[in-house]
Amino acid sequence: MIIASQVPNVFDTDIDRGGLLVNAFHILIRPAGWSWSAVGFALMAIVLMFGGRRIHRLFPGVLAAVVIGLSTSSLFGYDGSVVGDLGAGFISLGFDFRWSSTTELLLPAVVIALVGFAESAAIARTFAAADNETWDANREFVSQGVANLAAGVSGAFPVGGSFSRSALNRLAGAQSWWAGAITGAVVLAMFPLTPLLSDLPTAVLGAIVIGAVLKLIDVRGLWALRTQSSAHLLVGLGTLVATLSTAPRIERGVLIGIALSIVVQRVTRRRFTEPQPRSVRAT
Repeated sequence: MIIASQVPNVFDTDIDRGGLLVNAFHILIRPAGWSWSAVGFALMAIVLMFGGRRIHRLFPGVLAAVVIGLSTSSLFGYDGSVVGDLGAGFISLGFDFRWSSTTELLLPAVVIALVGFAESAAIARTFAAADNETWDANREFVSQGVANLAAGVSGAFPVGGSFSRSALNRLAGAQSWWAGAITGAVVLAMFPLTPLLSDLPTAVLGAIVIGAVLKLIDVRGLWALRTQSSAHLLVGLGTLVATLSTAPRIERGVLIGIALSIVVQRVTRRRFTEPQPRSVRAT
């Protein structure tokens, strides 16, 4: 889904056929509508991201792609889609909440919390398994809760882990949670320079996101569930199909997956708890 969402940026074209995956498919099969300059920027970013790591594991491929893309766009007057003007301004703290809207916001809040936790949990467990480390769901819950409380009083969007940002962070060589704090400090320090990014081609950003999430596609891991538990495989495939078919409404896929998990768990538990008829030996 993340890759499909970036296809319009990479090819600098847009088609509205009613769905995220459908739009990406129609763009890919119509090369006549592609912007080849945007494709060139995207290929440059991919080469720097993956080729640079062959030179040295700490090669700043993403930074190099942004600098080269920005410089080329500014010098040669790139006429494709660019980031554009970024609104500047610091946060203001406040608590302006209409308590009368609590009832109507309750269900959306639960859905947002479930989707936010599911995405963060998935990426955290994926990286924890890759590094052979443990993952604490309770700490994940607490950290998301505190972060969203801070977002609520500062006028921010709901906060949660991101597949693309986490993958990009890992690709850059991050080894600990300090990477997030350092990234935040650098962003604040670079805040006055945000107008300089206005000429950055969106194709470069799209390619960076795609390159970061490619390694998250784990078809082999999903298929390996069949040797562990057919019930787990059913839940996994069902959630995958539901998420892709309801895109971009990812919350529907998550809710369907949760429902599948509950149903399969109850059926499996009933199968193992029901008394089995005793065999009678013939005399």
